[in-house]
Amino acid sequence: MTSTLGSRSGARKGRVLAPAFLARQWKPGQSGNPSGHTAEYGEVNKLARQFSVRAIERLGELMESEDERVAVVAANSILDRAYGKPEVRRPEPIDDVVARLERMTDAERLEDAKRLAARIREVLDRDRQQRRLVEGEATELE
Repeated sequence: MTSTLGSRSGARKGRVLAPAFLARQWKPGQSGNPSGHTAEYGEVNKLARQFSVRAIERLGELMESEDERVAVVAANSILDRAYGKPEVRRPEPIDDVVARLERMTDAERLEDAKRLAARIREVLDRDRQQRRLVEGEATELE
């Protein structure tokens, strides 16, 4: 497959691109550097990982220190670059009624309301029956 597309300047003067070149050409939306990092970035990561054990040792030493803030910042920086910052764990949200209702669809809310209404009817019916029994017993005693 050959193509004359590309430069609009006419610098190629009708010459077509080689099929091998076209096969290696990036597709629309494809990045030539998906990670976005340079080669030096990988080298710095490897070097930082070599120093990470010493950084932990140094942090252990600094726990006994009066004030060596710069050393702590440097050690933390090495660890952050070697392994990334620690993941922040947020507490699980409390599943309250309002949050549950907000997550429901209209159809789910309707079904929930129907179940709740049926349960309320059951409780009220049971309460009425108990009152009738109590009233009936009271009438018999009089």
